[in-house]
Amino acid sequence: MTESEMCTVLVADDDVGVRFIVCEFLKAAGLEVVEARNGAAAVEMLQEWTPDLLVTDIFMPDGDGIELVRYARKNLPFLPVIAMSGGSVLLPEFNSLRSAEMLGATVTLAKPFTRKDFAAALYNALGRTHTGWVSSRRLAG
Repeated sequence: MTESEMCTVLVADDDVGVRFIVCEFLKAAGLEVVEARNGAAAVEMLQEWTPDLLVTDIFMPDGDGIELVRYARKNLPFLPVIAMSGGSVLLPEFNSLRSAEMLGATVTLAKPFTRKDFAAALYNALGRTHTGWVSSRRLAG
């Protein structure tokens, strides 16, 4: 990837506030961002286009992040995935991040997280496939 090529990220999260914060951080880091309100919307987008990175919440209505990670691994096996979760009130014993890891998420991130935590997750997810982009950015500023 050259400096002139824009790195694109698909962000799927049903929480408008979290989605806004994540998208603003990614834009500030120099990435092009596309938003999805849930997993089903994200799958529809992935059927037409492949971003450089997928960032997804786990617990969402209308297609959760586990289904989205599963879809990505089956259909886009080289797509880096950051899976985020704050857990579930309805299923407190269910370790959603561990499940996402088992299904092939590149990086998992527990909510709430700091800018530094998210920057590290972004670096770990993109550093393997986009080393030129990652080395040219200051992420945790």
